[in-house]
Amino acid sequence: MRENLIHVNSRNEVLDFKKLGTLVNYNELRDYEWSYSSENNVITGFTKGIVKKTIPFVFFTNEDKADEIKNKFYEHFDVDVLSEEPGYFKIGDYKYYCYLTKSKKTNYLIDKRYLELSVEVTTDRAEWINEKTLNLIMYSDKKSHSKEKKYIYSYPYIYSNQKGVVQVNNDSFISCDFILRIYGPCSNPFVKIGQVIYQVNSTLTNDEYLEINTKERTIFAYSKYGEKRDLFHFRGKERSNFFEKFPSGTSTVAWNGMFKAELIIYETRGEPKWI
Repeated sequence: MRENLIHVNSRNEVLDFKKLGTLVNYNELRDYEWSYSSENNVITGFTKGIVKKTIPFVFFTNEDKADEIKNKFYEHFDVDVLSEEPGYFKIGDYKYYCYLTKSKKTNYLIDKRYLELSVEVTTDRAEWINEKTLNLIMYSDKKSHSKEKKYIYSYPYIYSNQKGVVQVNNDSFISCDFILRIYGPCSNPFVKIGQVIYQVNSTLTNDEYLEINTKERTIFAYSKYGEKRDLFHFRGKERSNFFEKFPSGTSTVAWNGMFKAELIIYETRGEPKWI
């Protein structure tokens, strides 16, 4: 694999295989397969279900450090299984959440120079995820910009001469789920994406934020004290497509500039994008 592969476990501890002097041999991380359901010889749906993939590793080491590497490798991955919280492999900007469920040591140490082992990872989320974040800022006044300004973020966009309006490019080939976080204090806040208005008719204090999750189809408010309020029934009901995904291509995102918000768009792929 030419890309630099790293793994981050559930404790946010990082294994950078390149820095460890590790060769990641031919593996199945980029492979994928759809299963399908059918009725009367007609395909009725697709799923990936629980997926297992094999990754062979070769560690270039010496006899003195071999045991240290084996122990570190085991402990780094097994903490995810024992805590039942997945870590993830990362290639470029894409993450693959999974558990290491099998480790096979064919050759512990060969010619006192390198160590071979093969692992099997298992996931119920067989997709590579690229999280792209856009910050919607709060303005201290209502004066308009005199000139258009360009900024570079995870998503390229342009501030127009009207505050609270940006053009956002989703370069995924399909529409994407997203999480929208709106921070208090504010009342009846809304963000408009394309023609869909995501408004929640409730009041947030200075210590609260609300979160709209299109994948889970949920709306909750959270306080810094750990309190949680369900605001699902306070959503704007003018449109039936309140949990519409973020469309592919360029969309206008608008808000009134009276609050801060954060838009996290989740691009998912069966394999990470080749770059």
